[in-house]
Amino acid sequence: MRRYETTYIIDGALEQEKIDELAKRVTELINKAGGKVIEEKHWGKRRLAYEIKKRQYGYYVVLNHESPTPVLASVEKFFKLNQSILRFLTILLTPQVLKLIANDEELKRKAEEKALELSQSMNKSEK
Repeated sequence: MRRYETTYIIDGALEQEKIDELAKRVTELINKAGGKVIEEKHWGKRRLAYEIKKRQYGYYVVLNHESPTPVLASVEKFFKLNQSILRFLTILLTPQVLKLIANDEELKRKAEEKALELSQSMNKSEK
């Protein structure tokens, strides 16, 4: 199976319950079709750069998943048929991209550890 990242924008005019229900349906669709959702990030409601379907706000969701290729067709069909989905994009995460993501996460973790150590040492020196 290949690893993909799917980003989709849900109509921002919907109630939060309906947004959560729609996001859950997408995750279930991938899982039932033989894929596996690795990570799901909800970026929340944001202003769109330009109007899409006469909407100024959208709710962003990003999914990292491993899926066989036929799963993508069923997910994209669901997105196209659902009028609450304003836009969507799925990209293939190649091994090179995955390595860059892992390196970036490692650098962030190390920076957070150093910041924590520094703040702890500053707190000790103040006492």
